[in-house]
Amino acid sequence: MKKILILFLIICIGTILLNPQDIYDAFTNSLKICIFNLFPSLFPFLVISNLMTNYGFIDICNNYGKNIMNKLFKVNSSGSYVLFLSLISGSPSNAKYILQLLENKSIDNNDAKNLLNFTHYVNPLFIIGGIGLKLLKSKQLGIIILISHYISGIITGILLRNHYNPIKDKKILVNNNSFMNNLTKSIKDTINTLTLIIGIITSCFILSTIISNVTNIPQVFIGLIEITSGINYISMTNINIFYKAIIITFLISFGGFSIHMQVLSILNKEKIRYLSYFFARIIHALIASITITILYLLLHQIGIPF
Repeated sequence: MKKILILFLIICIGTILLNPQDIYDAFTNSLKICIFNLFPSLFPFLVISNLMTNYGFIDICNNYGKNIMNKLFKVNSSGSYVLFLSLISGSPSNAKYILQLLENKSIDNNDAKNLLNFTHYVNPLFIIGGIGLKLLKSKQLGIIILISHYISGIITGILLRNHYNPIKDKKILVNNNSFMNNLTKSIKDTINTLTLIIGIITSCFILSTIISNVTNIPQVFIGLIEITSGINYISMTNINIFYKAIIITFLISFGGFSIHMQVLSILNKEKIRYLSYFFARIIHALIASITITILYLLLHQIGIPF
């Protein structure tokens, strides 16, 4: 295995030397996405969520989401905090929220594993604005993709819940440090997390470019590594918009290995099995593809334009 990895790295070095302009373009494009899209959308959510955790916002989520999380998903009621913020900010923010609860001893590793199964979502602004309006030229279709993405994630959580997991709601430990201390710590933690995420995204962009240069793999499969490049490619093809929506919904629900790596890097100190998370992403992607097919056909049948 090590010899194969070394050979692959040598091929990467050779490809970089032979195609410096392609690698440079991949690097700059990834930085543009991170600086102008990722950083502005994730930074405020991560800082604010960190502060909210310290000041007991989880208790509010517990009071309103206890029955849903306990009965529907078989996880600790604190998971409602992760679900709520993940629906708004998307992944890999969910991993950061789960890590906060683990460090706060509000959930255990079994809860964390179950939460990862159904809190993988893409930022709704990116789906409606970036995919719907900008790429597919249809806000309505962006909304349908978002709804399908959300519904399938919830279904995935119900299907993969641990029926034999005893629910152990734990007391939340509230931080009593000063606001400035908490704010400073939140900013430092967020910058460290974003630096890691940016590094992984850039590496995956470069890896995708290398694979494209040395193989004949269709670009859509490159989207399984980094979904942004895959979605951009699909949007520019001449296939029917219906099939575009299905493929794009599959890609964002699967997440791409770039996001998988980001999630696992954030939770690298915890005992989280990747195969379980990977299996959940496949289930999520398949259900999402079926869901958007049904919704699209139903809405098309009643005459709603896209």
